[in-house]
Amino acid sequence: SSTRYDSRPTPIFRTNVEIPSIQMSNIKLYFLPERLLLKKGRKFAAIFYNDLKVVGKEARYIEHKRVPRDATIVSYTWKYVNKDGSRDRRFNNNYQIPVCAYSEYHFVCDQGLDEIIVTSKTGGMAGFSDFIASIGQYQNQFDEIP
Repeated sequence: SSTRYDSRPTPIFRTNVEIPSIQMSNIKLYFLPERLLLKKGRKFAAIFYNDLKVVGKEARYIEHKRVPRDATIVSYTWKYVNKDGSRDRRFNNNYQIPVCAYSEYHFVCDQGLDEIIVTSKTGGMAGFSDFIASIGQYQNQFDEIP
């Protein structure tokens, strides 16, 4: 996935604010001021932030490729391991592989969104997901007005 700090869903879309976006494998998320806009192919959907739930948690990933600069290595494992986690000595090309602490952010809502964003920096989107939650709480205040 890739992140942009100012992008438009379509060329005819006009706004006076920057629109952060995240390109996932099959969907693009546009974070508008009052709602999340989703684009899949040529179809769009919108979700108010008070209907969106973002759950963050730490996860461990075995990094078979290059370790990102902002990742934290928490331990090492072997390419081939025994059941007890020790090095399998039957393989002479058995090398150590880093285990990194990453963060997963699960974006979910009742309208059908169910996406996970993984950051190599622990807590990489914590402030952003807290901000989205605070917008949702603010929107809930308007739903409660009779």
